[in-house]
Amino acid sequence: MARSLTLTGLVASVHLATLDLRVAVRATPFPKYQCAENFFMTSGGACDPCPAGSTREVGDDMMFCTCTGNLVNDELSPTTTTTTCSMCATGYYRESFKSPTEPCNLCNTSYFRVGGECQPCPGGSSRNIDDPEGSCTCNSALVTSDGSMTTSDSPCNNCPKDMLLHEGDCVMCPDFSGRELSSPPGVCECETNAATPVNGATSTSDPDRGCTGLYALRMCVHSVI
Repeated sequence: MARSLTLTGLVASVHLATLDLRVAVRATPFPKYQCAENFFMTSGGACDPCPAGSTREVGDDMMFCTCTGNLVNDELSPTTTTTTCSMCATGYYRESFKSPTEPCNLCNTSYFRVGGECQPCPGGSSRNIDDPEGSCTCNSALVTSDGSMTTSDSPCNNCPKDMLLHEGDCVMCPDFSGRELSSPPGVCECETNAATPVNGATSTSDPDRGCTGLYALRMCVHSVI
């Protein structure tokens, strides 16, 4: 009797182990098959070729293909299943003589190359398509904080020495005033023994309202007398 019970228990254990294994296998999600390289899986389960200008590697998400060469599709998406990747992504362009599915490897206007990618020019600067791709040029007479007219990391929000930032442009400081590169760009300081004639201030932010020098003030008083 004891031997019979032991054998029955062993059969029961084997049965439970087999059942657990079946449950584990059924609970493990895995596709029945994989689509080949440059094919994606449709909603119906078929493998269709990737549209022109896109690709897919085995192991990638099977539900879409990825545009290559800085391309996007007509909906400006970098992934696609139905439409050709023929448009340049933001910041990139290609020569007009190239075919629509060729890569866009050049930086567009007001973009420059950083680490192999095209990024927007810093504030206050721009870049023409034909210019070198490594930096941007400050607009108008603007310069960077250290006085450079080209930049790849700093905004152009300063004016050269003795120039005043007024309504977005750099203009000369008015009479008897000046400005150092390290000073705030919107203010010119009156020279020694000079001040604005209206309120006697020692600085001005108005290019049409300069400072009056001591010599000029004396000449004015002398003429009145």
